Amino acid sequence: ELPSPRHSHGMTGVGNRIYVFGGYPASPTNALHTLDTAADPPAWAAHPSLPGEPAARWSFGFQAVGESLWVFGGKSAAQGSR
Repeated sequence: ELPSPRHSHGMTGVGNRIYVFGGYPASPTNALHTLDTAADPPAWAAHPSLPGEPAARWSFGFQAVGESLWVFGGKSAAQGSR
């Protein structure tokens, strides 16, 4: 599933996958999408939210370290600026 247009999201890569997290499409989101660049043609996938994931946010840091994804700070409608 192709992610909806958005701004202030995070994007990082691990191996053959590009990860897009959060941002502000029409309202803040914590949606996670991946683009598998090794597939022919490259394919998007949407991933369901899991307990313990960061709240919907925008304007944050997003980084891959090894095979882990990290979200730092940002703004959240539920928590205010963090």
